[in-house]
Amino acid sequence: MAQSKIPIGKVATWYGAGRDKSLSVQAAQLTYYPPRWFSPLLSFVHFYVPWDRATLYQWIRYFDTWHPVVGAALDIHTQMPLSRFSLRGVSDPSIARVYEQQLEEIRAFLLMYDQLSEWWSIGEVFTLLYWDDSVGLFVDAEILMPEYVEIKSLPFLGSVGVNKELYYLKLDTFTQEVLESDDPDIQEIVSKLPADLQEALSSSGVLKIDPNLLMVMLKRRHSYQNRSQPIVLRVMKELIYESKLVEAMYTIAERHVNPKEIWKIGNDNFPADDQVLSAYEQLIRQAENQPLFTLVVPHVVSLDIVGATGRFPNLSNELDWVEKRILTAMLLNKAVVHGEGPNFATASVATRTLLMRYQEIRAMLEDEWINKIFLPIALKHNFFEVTQAELEHGVRRPFSERRPILPQFDWQYKMRLLDDASFRDRIIELYKAGKIPLKILTDVLGIDYQYLKDWKEIEEGSKVDPLYEEWRKHVIEKSLAGIVPAPKGVKSSIESEKKTIKEILEEADKKHNIFSKFFKRKEEKLKKPLSSEEKEAEVKKTLDELGSKEFGWPTRGGLLRKLRIAEEIFKNGNLDLLKVLLTLREKEENNE
Repeated sequence: MAQSKIPIGKVATWYGAGRDKSLSVQAAQLTYYPPRWFSPLLSFVHFYVPWDRATLYQWIRYFDTWHPVVGAALDIHTQMPLSRFSLRGVSDPSIARVYEQQLEEIRAFLLMYDQLSEWWSIGEVFTLLYWDDSVGLFVDAEILMPEYVEIKSLPFLGSVGVNKELYYLKLDTFTQEVLESDDPDIQEIVSKLPADLQEALSSSGVLKIDPNLLMVMLKRRHSYQNRSQPIVLRVMKELIYESKLVEAMYTIAERHVNPKEIWKIGNDNFPADDQVLSAYEQLIRQAENQPLFTLVVPHVVSLDIVGATGRFPNLSNELDWVEKRILTAMLLNKAVVHGEGPNFATASVATRTLLMRYQEIRAMLEDEWINKIFLPIALKHNFFEVTQAELEHGVRRPFSERRPILPQFDWQYKMRLLDDASFRDRIIELYKAGKIPLKILTDVLGIDYQYLKDWKEIEEGSKVDPLYEEWRKHVIEKSLAGIVPAPKGVKSSIESEKKTIKEILEEADKKHNIFSKFFKRKEEKLKKPLSSEEKEAEVKKTLDELGSKEFGWPTRGGLLRKLRIAEEIFKNGNLDLLKVLLTLREKEENNE
């Protein structure tokens, strides 16, 4: 290496005793070398990192299994974006049932869990789908080992209308040996495979996979990459460093458990020859195998035990540094993993940021399932939206303009970033004020709407009904006032109150049924065109029905107003006016 000398001045040298005490001034020089060339790619640590994909994936699975922080982080990332879900957006029950059957067929929730687990740890997941054309459904799904999947990217083909990526599956040695065996059962299975598949198995052992039957999820850092970039790779050097530290601690611990024994035979006055040393060596070995052996030796024999007492290094700072680096690379903090660390406000912000990341992951999972699972089913069964014009004129839009009926995922855990107490309270207030429907309230609270409706119908009129106590007080007041006759003999008993409430509820149900039948008859009548004579007769009939005992509407007082209202009902064909009329009558009866 070339070098240059740079003079830096004069240095005085003092000559000590025995010489002439004088100062001698000499010129000093500094040797200068050019700086070493550096590249982070040539760090010696990289010689430890495996660069072939199979070994790298094996390392990642090892740390996922044995490392507490890495394993816990991957479990959190896998579990938190998932929750129980249902399908929405399909109004036709028969179509919705087909999609639900598909999810049951391939055990959708467990498959999603395995897909996210593979995606977070390895960074890529290839799910092979098995299509049964006779039923128009996928009958099974299998996650392939990414080590045996080969991707060939073909750029500049976006406008050609073909897939830019080709997928190949290389069979492992064990599978090839099984398929090539002479076992009759195996040969029978191979004979049922398609001809092109049999040829591939017998020749190269590489299968070309149909992209339409493959769900591909890649964690790409850059769009032009054809393979994934696992998240664990960001902290691989720190994991190697930590493994070295733990290995050193194991070595010291092993020395502490099994210390070294140093026997000293003889001294300067009584040196030991080879014969004495050999005799003592045999004696000591016998003593090691017999714990109760008593050893009697002269004073020139001594023993020193060299262990690891006081030699354990304090590695807490290094281990804490590694843990912080791992948590940062895995998008977590101590508050999430250990339940400690920052205050509540800081931890809340970190959790919301993490939930925002999970929303993106959940959206990616939804898109892949809708396009790879639901869309082929819709095309196979002709599940397309039909407009009113198509129904009226009996025509069908071109295929390119038709929209398939595809369900959407309705997750039980919504992961709302604004789902705090004040937001929920405001929604509850709006619902109580009657300004929003119950469906919005259930969505905010994460409650299944249909489940809530079913249980409200079950509990209606029972003891858990909020109106039960009001009915109970009402019956007691009416009984005491003599308005509602109580059953004989048990006027003040609880059984009497329960029986009276039951009778009132049954009467209300009966009246509700009468109203429903009345509305249904009028609705059918309003669908038909009426002449003036028929309209007048229907108005008179409606007034007679309203004045009957079923409804208790007296025809005296305001007869002209009632006639006009009834006439307006049949003139506009508006059934809601009739419902309003009966509702007003109910209020009048309550006021009376």
